[in-house]
Amino acid sequence: VVTGCLFLVAILFTPLITLVPSYATAPALIMVGFMMIRQTANIPWYDYEEAIPAILTFILMPLSFSISTGLACGFLSWTIIKILMGRFEQISWVMYLIAGLSLVSLVV
Repeated sequence: VVTGCLFLVAILFTPLITLVPSYATAPALIMVGFMMIRQTANIPWYDYEEAIPAILTFILMPLSFSISTGLACGFLSWTIIKILMGRFEQISWVMYLIAGLSLVSLVV
């Protein structure tokens, strides 16, 4: 709810954002990348059910030039791996929904 409200407020500032040249956003994107890569320490690399989707996400983001495509492949691969391993109890209905929407996004 809070995020949605902040997005509505951000719409008012869209004209200001267009004033910033695209090359000026590079330092901010680099900092976001550093913050994202720090979270890899929390991934259980010994557990292939968790590590394989994370690696796919990391690899497919730069190769597809799309963060959303990388995330969609990560969500989808995590769900497929859990289903193939028979761990249905670990998958919530929300994850089934996200995986289905990710599949639709990748196909379309």
